[in-house]
Amino acid sequence: MTLMELGDALGERICSRWPDRIIYRDVCPADFERPSFFLQMTRAEASDANALLQGWDAEWSLEIFDEKDDDYVSSSERLMETQ
Repeated sequence: MTLMELGDALGERICSRWPDRIIYRDVCPADFERPSFFLQMTRAEASDANALLQGWDAEWSLEIFDEKDDDYVSSSERLMETQ
């Protein structure tokens, strides 16, 4: 499994739970839609597992964007429910 395949699997899992939300990958545009998610790989380090295999240690970050009110504030309660 590659890191790209793992990122795709994370995105698919999120989509299966929240099919009505957009998931932005790697780049989140300035005019992004809400509610949505921003999934980004933040770290990846390779290591030799043995003479033929390579291991990876990676981290992804997921930002949750909910609807906002007139003061440009999202509900902390809804964000925690999504989290």
